[in-house]
Amino acid sequence: MNVGERVTNPNFAEAVRRIYPGATFFRDIIIQDNLDGRGPILIAWNVAGPIPSDADITAAMAGPRPDADVTGPINQAELKVLFNHENRLRALEAKPAITAAQFIAAIKSLL
Repeated sequence: MNVGERVTNPNFAEAVRRIYPGATFFRDIIIQDNLDGRGPILIAWNVAGPIPSDADITAAMAGPRPDADVTGPINQAELKVLFNHENRLRALEAKPAITAAQFIAAIKSLL
């Protein structure tokens, strides 16, 4: 992708936030939609790095969000409740219980 081209990847903005966390939209990166039904256009790229390719975007989106925190004190309480709830449902469905490590891994894969 180059400046002046249409942004076709729906994950472009989020991937840019993950790859270049210090970059600011409307200053460093400008995307404009002319509302012509053809999608947004990359107007300016003022970042000291290359414009991410589709492969870069896919790689950036594969990992958890950088700001995702599943270990904070509030999240620990919520996770305990959800973990217990999941195992209660599994018991009702006659499925084996999952471990806490399996549960945390599953939650992290969603982020």
